[in-house]
Amino acid sequence: MCGRYALNISGDDLALEFAAGIKDATFSASNWNISPTTAVPFINASDEKGEIRNVNTANWGLIPSWAKDASRASNAINARVESISEKPTFKSAFKSRRCLIPVTGYYEWSTELGKYKPKQPFYISHKNKSSLAIAGLYENWINPESKQSVQSAAIDDYLNMIDIKEADKDLIFWPVSDDVNNARNTGADLAKEIALGESGTLF
Repeated sequence: MCGRYALNISGDDLALEFAAGIKDATFSASNWNISPTTAVPFINASDEKGEIRNVNTANWGLIPSWAKDASRASNAINARVESISEKPTFKSAFKSRRCLIPVTGYYEWSTELGKYKPKQPFYISHKNKSSLAIAGLYENWINPESKQSVQSAAIDDYLNMIDIKEADKDLIFWPVSDDVNNARNTGADLAKEIALGESGTLF
């Protein structure tokens, strides 16, 4: 499950890479530890064929249009593949508001049954350093008190189904520091490879 990811690209370069216009690109161009509720860019289409694309911004953590408040956002950052079309939180967005969420790379943590220590973070990215496009959903929520519109998004949790040992041939990964566990840390050093000692697990 993707709980943190990195993005190191400007709005203009993002629009160029995805052949999209910049409609709303108010986000940090370099954040190596994006956490839930952070403002992030996403790419959506304004036509049925997907030929007219725009770069928009949303808070990571989807708030369904029927929600009374924004409290659901922190728990709705990933939409599980097996229930995305049925779960009330994501059902409406899945039908008509799909998007691409660009990332420079993302972080995953090892489990107790792997060959690495439990909760060892890894950074995963494309071997040629190009951006990755992750499937996502977005939603517009109207705050019932302020009447302000809040745009939010969630990542399709297909990433949770990828075995890091059998990863796509174009993806590379390496272990990184536990510093990524602290959302206050956002520098590029978080994605640097570290050396690991002997594993203390069974495999």
